[in-house]
Amino acid sequence: MANWENFEDNIEKIENFENEISKCEEKLEIVNQRINNIETAITRLSDDTEVANSLEKNKEEANEEKNRISEEKTELEESLKEMNEELDELEEQNIESQSTIRDLETLGEEVSEALNIIDERKEMINEQKTRINDFLSRLNAIH
Repeated sequence: MANWENFEDNIEKIENFENEISKCEEKLEIVNQRINNIETAITRLSDDTEVANSLEKNKEEANEEKNRISEEKTELEESLKEMNEELDELEEQNIESQSTIRDLETLGEEVSEALNIIDERKEMINEQKTRINDFLSRLNAIH
């Protein structure tokens, strides 16, 4: 169950994703280049099958590294989706709070401070959801 007390922690976690995604992108770019270089060398060495075959182990290791990076990417995606679900829960709580406050307002109570808090929360939730969606798009673009 999501709660507002942990919201600041979630913001910090979301900020850490920027760094993690950049690392993932960089590692994948490097391993893809490595695979391309090995495949190019194997193709150039097609007449020398013994030497070309000796590079297959290197290619296999590079592909294993790519698989590990893909697993990291999947873990990042899952974490972001979980955080998005927590934000959905907070959004629902905020909507319920707004409804309750509006009911009080119709009874003549001064609730402007409470409504300001609700509006600030709504803005924070939307900002974090946008960041999460941007991160998910970046991760989906990684191959």
